[in-house]
Amino acid sequence: MAAPVSAPIGYGAIATGMNDDPDLAIYRRFGVLNARNLLHLQSELMTLEDKLQQLDTIAKDITRGNEVWSLPRSWYYLERAGGERLDLVRKIRDTLERYNRALESQAWLLNLKRPTDRPLTNLSNFMALNRSEISTIDAQFILERHRLDLIALAEDDKELMSRFLEKYFFHLFKSKVDRMRSQNGPLGFYSANRVRSFVRLLAVIGSSILPILSTVVLYNIPSQQARLGCIVAFSALCSAILSVLTNAKNVEVIAATAA
Repeated sequence: MAAPVSAPIGYGAIATGMNDDPDLAIYRRFGVLNARNLLHLQSELMTLEDKLQQLDTIAKDITRGNEVWSLPRSWYYLERAGGERLDLVRKIRDTLERYNRALESQAWLLNLKRPTDRPLTNLSNFMALNRSEISTIDAQFILERHRLDLIALAEDDKELMSRFLEKYFFHLFKSKVDRMRSQNGPLGFYSANRVRSFVRLLAVIGSSILPILSTVVLYNIPSQQARLGCIVAFSALCSAILSVLTNAKNVEVIAATAA
Protein backbone atom coordinates (compact mmCIF):
# COMPACT_ATOMS: atom_id res chain seq x y z
CA MET A 1 0.00 0.00 0.00
CA ALA A 2 1.36 3.39 -0.97
CA ALA A 3 2.42 5.67 1.82
CA PRO A 4 0.09 8.62 2.48
CA VAL A 5 1.18 11.87 0.92
CA SER A 6 2.38 14.19 3.66
CA ALA A 7 1.63 17.89 3.75
CA PRO A 8 4.30 20.06 2.11
CA ILE A 9 6.88 21.63 4.40
CA GLY A 10 9.48 24.37 4.12
CA TYR A 11 9.78 25.98 0.73
CA GLY A 12 7.32 23.35 -0.52
CA ALA A 13 4.59 24.80 1.72
CA ILE A 14 5.30 28.36 0.56
CA ALA A 15 5.44 27.32 -3.10
CA THR A 16 2.18 25.36 -2.75
CA GLY A 17 0.42 28.43 -1.38
CA MET A 18 1.72 30.59 -4.23
CA ASN A 19 0.56 27.99 -6.72
CA ASP A 20 -2.93 27.85 -5.15
CA ASP A 21 -3.29 31.61 -5.38
CA PRO A 22 -1.27 33.13 -8.28
CA ASP A 23 -1.74 36.59 -6.76
CA LEU A 24 0.74 35.49 -4.08
CA ALA A 25 3.43 35.11 -6.77
CA ILE A 26 5.31 38.19 -5.60
CA TYR A 27 9.09 38.33 -5.76
CA ARG A 28 11.92 40.84 -5.60
CA ARG A 29 13.10 42.37 -8.85
CA PHE A 30 16.58 43.19 -7.48
CA GLY A 31 16.43 46.35 -9.54
CA VAL A 32 19.63 47.85 -8.11
CA LEU A 33 21.64 44.67 -8.67
CA ASN A 34 20.29 44.26 -12.20
CA ALA A 35 21.12 47.88 -13.01
CA ARG A 36 24.56 47.47 -11.47
CA ASN A 37 25.19 44.32 -13.48
CA LEU A 38 24.30 46.20 -16.67
CA LEU A 39 26.66 49.03 -15.72
CA HIS A 40 29.48 46.54 -15.09
CA LEU A 41 28.91 44.82 -18.43
CA GLN A 42 28.66 48.18 -20.17
CA SER A 43 31.96 49.35 -18.66
CA GLU A 44 33.61 46.05 -19.57
CA LEU A 45 32.45 46.41 -23.17
CA MET A 46 33.68 50.00 -23.32
CA THR A 47 37.13 48.85 -22.19
CA LEU A 48 37.17 46.05 -24.78
CA GLU A 49 35.98 48.50 -27.43
CA ASP A 50 38.88 50.85 -26.67
CA LYS A 51 41.37 47.98 -26.93
CA LEU A 52 39.98 46.94 -30.30
CA GLN A 53 40.16 50.50 -31.59
CA GLN A 54 43.78 50.73 -30.49
CA LEU A 55 44.57 47.54 -32.41
CA ASP A 56 42.75 48.97 -35.44
CA THR A 57 44.90 52.09 -35.23
CA ILE A 58 48.02 49.97 -35.25
CA ALA A 59 46.71 48.00 -38.24
CA LYS A 60 46.39 51.21 -40.28
CA ASP A 61 50.19 51.45 -40.45
CA ILE A 62 51.06 49.59 -43.66
CA THR A 63 54.73 49.63 -42.67
CA ARG A 64 53.94 46.91 -40.12
CA GLY A 65 53.36 44.47 -42.94
CA ASN A 66 50.48 43.08 -44.96
CA GLU A 67 49.50 40.52 -42.34
CA VAL A 68 48.94 43.17 -39.66
CA TRP A 69 47.14 45.42 -42.18
CA SER A 70 44.82 42.51 -43.14
CA LEU A 71 43.79 41.54 -39.59
CA PRO A 72 40.81 43.97 -39.24
CA ARG A 73 39.83 43.38 -42.88
CA SER A 74 39.73 39.59 -43.22
CA TRP A 75 38.33 36.96 -40.87
CA TYR A 76 40.50 34.37 -42.64
CA TYR A 77 43.73 36.20 -41.72
CA LEU A 78 42.43 37.02 -38.25
CA GLU A 79 41.54 33.41 -37.45
CA ARG A 80 44.78 32.11 -38.93
CA ALA A 81 46.91 34.63 -37.05
CA GLY A 82 45.20 34.06 -33.70
CA GLY A 83 46.77 35.96 -30.85
CA GLU A 84 45.57 39.01 -28.95
CA ARG A 85 43.13 40.38 -31.55
CA LEU A 86 41.28 37.09 -32.03
CA ASP A 87 41.03 36.55 -28.27
CA LEU A 88 39.71 40.09 -27.91
CA VAL A 89 37.09 39.66 -30.64
CA ARG A 90 35.83 36.45 -29.06
CA LYS A 91 35.72 38.02 -25.61
CA ILE A 92 33.71 40.94 -27.02
CA ARG A 93 31.31 38.45 -28.63
CA ASP A 94 30.72 36.61 -25.34
CA THR A 95 30.37 39.80 -23.31
CA LEU A 96 27.97 41.29 -25.85
CA GLU A 97 25.75 38.22 -25.62
CA ARG A 98 25.62 38.52 -21.83
CA TYR A 99 24.99 42.26 -22.06
CA ASN A 100 22.17 41.87 -24.59
CA ARG A 101 20.51 39.14 -22.53
CA ALA A 102 20.77 41.33 -19.44
CA LEU A 103 19.23 44.25 -21.36
CA GLU A 104 16.30 42.07 -22.49
CA SER A 105 15.77 40.77 -18.97
CA GLN A 106 15.86 44.27 -17.48
CA ALA A 107 13.39 45.56 -20.08
CA TRP A 108 11.03 42.68 -19.25
CA LEU A 109 11.39 43.24 -15.50
CA LEU A 110 10.70 46.98 -15.81
CA ASN A 111 7.42 46.18 -17.59
CA LEU A 112 6.21 44.01 -14.71
CA LYS A 113 3.92 45.77 -12.29
CA ARG A 114 4.31 46.21 -8.57
CA PRO A 115 1.82 44.30 -6.40
CA THR A 116 -1.28 46.13 -5.25
CA ASP A 117 -2.16 46.40 -1.57
CA ARG A 118 -4.51 43.41 -1.40
CA PRO A 119 -2.14 40.71 -2.82
CA LEU A 120 0.74 42.15 -0.79
CA THR A 121 -1.33 42.02 2.40
CA ASN A 122 -2.42 38.46 1.59
CA LEU A 123 1.19 37.39 1.06
CA SER A 124 2.27 39.03 4.31
CA ASN A 125 -0.48 37.22 6.20
CA PHE A 126 0.32 33.96 4.48
CA MET A 127 4.03 34.26 5.34
CA ALA A 128 3.13 35.11 8.94
CA LEU A 129 0.94 32.00 9.21
CA ASN A 130 3.77 29.89 7.80
CA ARG A 131 6.69 31.59 9.52
CA SER A 132 8.03 28.23 10.71
CA GLU A 133 8.32 26.99 7.12
CA ILE A 134 10.98 29.46 5.98
CA SER A 135 13.84 31.10 7.85
CA THR A 136 13.51 34.66 9.06
CA ILE A 137 16.31 35.83 6.77
CA ASP A 138 14.74 34.21 3.71
CA ALA A 139 11.36 35.75 4.49
CA GLN A 140 12.74 39.29 4.60
CA PHE A 141 11.92 39.90 0.94
CA ILE A 142 8.36 40.81 1.98
CA LEU A 143 9.45 43.56 4.38
CA GLU A 144 8.32 47.15 3.81
CA ARG A 145 11.81 48.35 2.86
CA HIS A 146 11.72 46.12 -0.22
CA ARG A 147 8.23 47.17 -1.31
CA LEU A 148 9.35 49.29 -4.27
CA ASP A 149 11.51 46.39 -5.46
CA LEU A 150 8.68 43.83 -5.54
CA ILE A 151 6.99 42.59 -8.70
CA ALA A 152 3.77 40.63 -9.08
CA LEU A 153 3.91 38.00 -11.82
CA ALA A 154 0.12 37.58 -11.91
CA GLU A 155 -0.69 41.29 -11.83
CA ASP A 156 -2.57 42.26 -14.98
CA ASP A 157 -4.71 45.09 -16.31
CA LYS A 158 -7.86 44.27 -14.39
CA GLU A 159 -11.11 46.06 -14.92
CA LEU A 160 -12.11 48.77 -12.46
CA MET A 161 -14.90 46.54 -11.18
CA SER A 162 -12.50 43.65 -10.55
CA ARG A 163 -10.13 45.87 -8.60
CA PHE A 164 -13.07 47.29 -6.61
CA LEU A 165 -14.42 43.83 -5.73
CA GLU A 166 -10.98 42.50 -4.80
CA LYS A 167 -10.32 45.48 -2.54
CA TYR A 168 -13.63 45.71 -0.69
CA PHE A 169 -15.52 42.43 -1.24
CA PHE A 170 -12.71 39.86 -1.58
CA HIS A 171 -14.21 37.81 1.29
CA LEU A 172 -17.17 36.95 -0.97
CA PHE A 173 -14.85 35.14 -3.38
CA LYS A 174 -12.81 33.12 -0.91
CA SER A 175 -12.13 29.42 -1.32
CA LYS A 176 -10.51 27.15 1.25
CA VAL A 177 -7.54 24.93 0.41
CA ASP A 178 -7.49 21.89 2.66
CA ARG A 179 -3.88 20.93 1.99
CA MET A 180 -2.73 24.36 3.16
CA ARG A 181 -3.60 24.64 6.83
CA SER A 182 -2.87 27.03 9.63
CA GLN A 183 -3.64 26.68 13.32
CA ASN A 184 -7.17 27.90 12.56
CA GLY A 185 -7.84 25.34 9.84
CA PRO A 186 -7.62 25.45 6.04
CA LEU A 187 -6.23 28.64 4.59
CA GLY A 188 -8.60 30.76 2.53
CA PHE A 189 -7.66 32.35 -0.76
CA TYR A 190 -9.83 34.67 -2.77
CA SER A 191 -10.17 33.45 -6.33
CA ALA A 192 -9.23 35.93 -9.04
CA ASN A 193 -10.97 33.64 -11.54
CA ARG A 194 -14.22 33.90 -9.57
CA VAL A 195 -13.97 37.68 -9.56
CA ARG A 196 -13.24 37.73 -13.29
CA SER A 197 -16.16 35.41 -14.04
CA PHE A 198 -18.52 37.52 -11.93
CA VAL A 199 -17.46 40.72 -13.71
CA ARG A 200 -17.86 38.99 -17.08
CA LEU A 201 -21.39 37.95 -16.05
CA LEU A 202 -22.19 41.56 -15.11
CA ALA A 203 -20.87 42.73 -18.48
CA VAL A 204 -23.02 40.20 -20.37
CA ILE A 205 -26.13 41.11 -18.39
CA GLY A 206 -25.50 44.83 -18.83
CA SER A 207 -24.85 44.58 -22.57
CA SER A 208 -28.02 42.50 -22.99
CA ILE A 209 -30.38 44.58 -20.88
CA LEU A 210 -29.22 48.08 -21.80
CA PRO A 211 -30.29 48.04 -25.50
CA ILE A 212 -33.71 46.56 -24.61
CA LEU A 213 -34.18 49.02 -21.76
CA SER A 214 -33.28 51.99 -23.94
CA THR A 215 -35.76 50.88 -26.63
CA VAL A 216 -38.57 50.48 -24.09
CA VAL A 217 -37.88 53.86 -22.48
CA LEU A 218 -37.67 55.71 -25.79
CA TYR A 219 -40.86 54.04 -27.01
CA ASN A 220 -42.81 55.33 -23.99
CA ILE A 221 -41.53 58.91 -24.11
CA PRO A 222 -43.58 61.13 -26.44
CA SER A 223 -41.46 64.27 -26.18
CA GLN A 224 -38.67 64.59 -28.76
CA GLN A 225 -36.53 66.63 -26.37
CA ALA A 226 -36.90 64.03 -23.65
CA ARG A 227 -35.96 61.32 -26.12
CA LEU A 228 -32.78 63.18 -27.07
CA GLY A 229 -31.96 63.52 -23.39
CA CYS A 230 -32.49 59.78 -22.86
CA ILE A 231 -30.27 58.97 -25.83
CA VAL A 232 -27.47 61.05 -24.30
CA ALA A 233 -28.02 59.42 -20.91
CA PHE A 234 -27.98 55.87 -22.30
CA SER A 235 -24.87 56.65 -24.37
CA ALA A 236 -23.11 57.89 -21.25
CA LEU A 237 -24.28 54.81 -19.32
CA CYS A 238 -22.98 52.55 -22.08
CA SER A 239 -19.58 54.26 -21.94
CA ALA A 240 -19.51 53.91 -18.16
CA ILE A 241 -20.30 50.19 -18.31
CA LEU A 242 -17.60 49.61 -20.91
CA SER A 243 -15.07 51.52 -18.81
CA VAL A 244 -15.88 49.76 -15.54
CA LEU A 245 -16.57 46.20 -16.67
CA THR A 246 -14.03 45.81 -19.49
CA ASN A 247 -10.41 46.57 -20.29
CA ALA A 248 -11.39 48.60 -23.34
CA LYS A 249 -9.14 51.55 -24.18
CA ASN A 250 -10.52 55.06 -24.48
CA VAL A 251 -10.63 54.94 -28.27
CA GLU A 252 -12.44 51.59 -28.12
CA VAL A 253 -15.01 52.95 -25.66
CA ILE A 254 -15.63 55.97 -27.89
CA ALA A 255 -15.95 53.81 -31.02
CA ALA A 256 -18.34 51.36 -29.36
CA THR A 257 -20.49 54.17 -27.96
CA ALA A 258 -20.62 55.97 -31.31
CA ALA A 259 -21.65 52.76 -33.05
